[in-house]
Amino acid sequence: MSFNSRAIHNLRIPTIATIIAITINTILNYGLIYGNFYMPQLGAQGAAIATLIARLIEMVFILTYVYTSKEHPLAADLFTITHLDHELLKRVVKTALPVAASESAWSVGTTVCFMAYGLLGTSAVAVVQVASVINDLFQCVFFGLGNACAVMIGNELGRQRSDLAYTYGKIFILMNLGFCLTMSILLYASRAMIVDIYNYDEATSRLLDATIIAFALYNTPKMMSYVHICGILRAGGDTRFCMACDVIGIWCIAIPLAFLGAAVWKLPLPLVVALSFSDEIVKALITLWRFHSKKWIHILIQTSESLM
Repeated sequence: MSFNSRAIHNLRIPTIATIIAITINTILNYGLIYGNFYMPQLGAQGAAIATLIARLIEMVFILTYVYTSKEHPLAADLFTITHLDHELLKRVVKTALPVAASESAWSVGTTVCFMAYGLLGTSAVAVVQVASVINDLFQCVFFGLGNACAVMIGNELGRQRSDLAYTYGKIFILMNLGFCLTMSILLYASRAMIVDIYNYDEATSRLLDATIIAFALYNTPKMMSYVHICGILRAGGDTRFCMACDVIGIWCIAIPLAFLGAAVWKLPLPLVVALSFSDEIVKALITLWRFHSKKWIHILIQTSESLM
């Protein structure tokens, strides 16, 4: 419902719902993890309960708004849901299934990469987890940029304006490149402060510092491929090509190189991380070529309204 609301340019409600969920999650985490606010001290279990409650409240908030608003376009009744046009449903499923497969393959592949890091010791896994969390904070802007790109390109393709959609794509690619370079520099420059926060021993601190550098160096190709795939190519319905890029990238390049670096070549953690991210360079270049070829542009359905 949140993504669909954004697709029809209704940004206010998903934003409010997200703010409410984050606020509730933060308060409940503080209470249930540590036993504050007269709540039981549950530790990690408390964090799980807090997240579940926050997400349930977020869901109820959005659904209530959708189904109580007058003639909201997302308020489909049971009859509409169970009596979909079979031809349209077939087209949607054909486009959506590769996305689900791609995300699943990527998630499992990421876990396997952590297994490779684990061959270097428990401290290596801890360092990568910390670096990943910090890196995610610097990547939040790209998730928003990718969503905005997908909405704008999808809208124009729905109106049969493929040339304008392509132009939007070029603009977003240039914007994304600027953000990539900026965030990479910021992550690199703030690594000393980040290392100080965690107060590790000297050896682990040096390892974390070097690993953050590896993350900073690969932030640009990684986020370029993210916006190319999630913001542009998928918006054009080119989901099978995107699936091939993701699956081949992580399973045929990232994972083998990670295990070779850790188990065979006995490289230090930062170099193993760099090897596991090397598929992002390949994906960024291939998806950029795919964008310029315009073969990613697919129109799911043509209607009289879309031609207006």
